[in-house]
Amino acid sequence: MSRFVEQLAELHRTGARVVYVVTDEEERAVALCRAALEGHGDGTSIAVWSRTRGLDPIDAAARDGRAALDALFRGAERPVVALLLDFHLELEDRAVARRLRDLLPSFYAQRRSIVVIAPRLALPEGLTGEATVLRLPLPDREELAGVLASMLAARGEPTEQAVHAVLTAAAGLTYTQAQRAFNRALYLDPGLGPAAVAAVLEEKQRLLARDRGLELVEAVERPEDLGGLDTFKSWIRERALAFAPNARRFGLPAPRGVMLLGVQGCGKSLAAKAVAGLLAVPLLRLDLPRVLGAGDGAEEGLARALESAEAIAPVALWVDEIEKGFAGSAPGQGGDARAARLLGSFSTWLQERRSPVFVVATANDVTRLPPELLRRGRFDELFFVDLPDLDARRAILELHLAKRGRDPAQYELAAVAQQCADYSGAELEQVVVGALHRAYALGREVETQDLRRLAQDLVPLYRTYEEQIKALREWARGRARVAGREAAPGSEGRRPGSDATAAAARGRAATATRARRATPSEARAGRGPRRSRGSRRCRAGPRVRAPRAGGASTAPASARRRRRARGGAARAGWRAPPRRPPGRPRPARRARTGPRSRPRPRRAPAPAARRPPPPRQAPRRAGTRASPARRRGP
Repeated sequence: MSRFVEQLAELHRTGARVVYVVTDEEERAVALCRAALEGHGDGTSIAVWSRTRGLDPIDAAARDGRAALDALFRGAERPVVALLLDFHLELEDRAVARRLRDLLPSFYAQRRSIVVIAPRLALPEGLTGEATVLRLPLPDREELAGVLASMLAARGEPTEQAVHAVLTAAAGLTYTQAQRAFNRALYLDPGLGPAAVAAVLEEKQRLLARDRGLELVEAVERPEDLGGLDTFKSWIRERALAFAPNARRFGLPAPRGVMLLGVQGCGKSLAAKAVAGLLAVPLLRLDLPRVLGAGDGAEEGLARALESAEAIAPVALWVDEIEKGFAGSAPGQGGDARAARLLGSFSTWLQERRSPVFVVATANDVTRLPPELLRRGRFDELFFVDLPDLDARRAILELHLAKRGRDPAQYELAAVAQQCADYSGAELEQVVVGALHRAYALGREVETQDLRRLAQDLVPLYRTYEEQIKALREWARGRARVAGREAAPGSEGRRPGSDATAAAARGRAATATRARRATPSEARAGRGPRRSRGSRRCRAGPRVRAPRAGGASTAPASARRRRRARGGAARAGWRAPPRRPPGRPRPARRARTGPRSRPRPRRAPAPAARRPPPPRQAPRRAGTRASPARRRGP
């Protein structure tokens, strides 16, 4: 007896008045309700109502909801349970909902009860506290084996191994879906060979994508197909051992899942596929926008999708870009009540599930992630996937070349990887693909020069969204583990892939140092570099002058004077001395008096101007007195 039958029988014996069963399998639900409510010795009778058949067998003319409720209380003295099909549509009428609430006090006295069977949960506000909600689970392995056995009765007995393979492939299908899949499998291969298993898997993939928003992904990747991400690969190999049967006896719980955060195009989706390949379990991709975009039926769609995942377990459930599925659920994102309810249901399932479903969630924008998803217990670990470092870039190039039939040893991949600083894994793949296109167009085999040319022409995403990527790294620091190789001792704060960035920074610093280097005379005098009159000292570096209108020179006035002086010297026939050969010692030179490239010639001082001799004076006669004008002499 299934768990659902036991729960329904217990509710009937304890006097439950309204039971709401959520399921798409109406025929199977009616059969299970009959099995749960009949045969208990209390004489309970079953009546089935639908809008087209009425309340059978009590009143066939009761075609509407209010008439069906009134007919339920007429006639019979023994207990009656009415199975109301699609009655959620009748409850949308306020008169029917009011009539049901009026009759509720007499249900227990007259031993009446109703079971609403509907594909979605829709209860009026006044009945939410009175109804007990049950969800019909998907058929288990025993039920599927019974369906297959009834079909094999007239076709012969296949091997036990073939039956096991077909039943495993059909896990997660409803009763009617399994019947269709088995019919097709037996038509293609009556012996239930590999063709029959492939047919069941194909039918399952189509049905899950259409009805549940799940996609069955063929995962052929292994952790060896990932370039870089050494820490993540070590962690997932360790957790894969916990799926063994001995792990339960050791006391280990089943691994719950992992969250991968990071830059776009760095291998998060490929890592999810590699997880399923390592665990040797099917990979289901949950399309959250499709499941949650069903309007009022989003809650039911999410519940059915998660129920299907548990029915297929053990399985790896891949939730790609999870932050977009629950957009608006965070407090600062608009306060969407429906998104908040869906997030609550999904978070509760992550915490309370008991089936071996390993969830692999990926996210690009961590600012839109609700904090409920990042709490320990929902996921086993959070990993930050950054841009690949130098060794990881070389490994990624080798993987893509080997995947396309080329020997990586024939190329100078170290130089190409050094040139591809701040490139993501997807961009490195495009470098290889573009080089192949270029070589094919030229009619020759691909060469290292083709790879370097494509690496030079491609503009990485880092240059476009540098600020966002840096903010993402800052957020992940201290909040998530680095999925790539751990930093070496003494290199704290250095991110993977920062070798080229650090080299570029060192180059800029060296250029600035050369620009401000002191002259030999200033060095011998113990002074720093001379500053031009039009510049001033700044902490952040040399002063940057804005360009003048009309294309005028932006150099200081002293620099322009020096250039004019050098130009005049060149026109006068002066030439710079030849460069000193390497190895020869520098000859001793006298100290220069200025920033000129050659010593300034010393000029002789100009001779002082001679004073003219004083004019001759006539001899003065004796006894005469000189006038005041003549009294002034030299």
